[in-house]
Amino acid sequence: MLAIGALAACFGTPEASAKVRAGTARVSSELKGLKWGATVTGILARYQGQIEASYAKRLAGISDPLTMDRIRRDRDDEIALLAKRVVKLDGARTRYAVSAIEGEFRLNNGEEVFVAPVIEATQNYFLFRHQALFKVVVVHRLGERAKRLAFTEFIDGLKRVYGKPRQFEYAGADESEITAAEWSDGATRLIARDKSDVFLAYLVVLADERERAASLGREAAPAASTTDDAYDELSGKKR
Repeated sequence: MLAIGALAACFGTPEASAKVRAGTARVSSELKGLKWGATVTGILARYQGQIEASYAKRLAGISDPLTMDRIRRDRDDEIALLAKRVVKLDGARTRYAVSAIEGEFRLNNGEEVFVAPVIEATQNYFLFRHQALFKVVVVHRLGERAKRLAFTEFIDGLKRVYGKPRQFEYAGADESEITAAEWSDGATRLIARDKSDVFLAYLVVLADERERAASLGREAAPAASTTDDAYDELSGKKR
C-alpha cells in the first residue's frame, strides 16, 4: 500500500500534524522509497512482502496445524492474485478508459497497470511504460466524505504540506471552479484532480518529472528528415 502521507492532512487525521506545520515537504517523499523506473516485478515483490508480513502476524501464537494451514492457503491465494492484477493497456478497448484513471495512460503505447487492492476506500494504480514505473495514481473514493470535504479544502490540505501549487486548472472560462492543482520538486510531479462529478473520487497523481520533460522534448523536436526511419524515431512509434 502506497499511503500518501499528505492526505492525512486533507482528511483531518493527526498522523500528518508534523508535516502540516512544516509546509515544505518534498513531493518525492510520497513515493515511500519507490524509484521511478522500478519494474512490475519489483512492485509485486513489495506487495508480496506486505502480505507475508500481515499473515505472519496472524500466524503468531497459533499452534493448531489445521488453522495454520488454512491461513497459509489464504496467504498463498492472495499472493497469487497479485499477478492477475497486472493489465496490459493495449487493444481497442479497456475498462480503465472509462474509469477514474482515464486520461492518465495511452493505449497501445507499451503501457500496463498494476491495480492494487482497495484499502480503506483508497486504491493505487501503478503505471508502467516498457516495464518501467512512470506514474502512480491514488484514487480516493469519497462516499460520505464528499459531503464534508470540498475539493478546495482538499487542495488546502495539500498546500499546508507542499506550499503553493505551481499551477491550477479550472472549469469554465471564468475560472471560478478549481478542478486540478499541481506541485513539483523537480523529480516528481504531484497533481490533485477532482473526479467527484462522475466517479465520486479525488485523485492524487504522482508522475516522473523527467519522463515528462523527455516527452515534451520529443514533441518539440523539429523533423530533421522526411524518411520513414526518422519519422519513427521522432514520433516514438514502433516500426
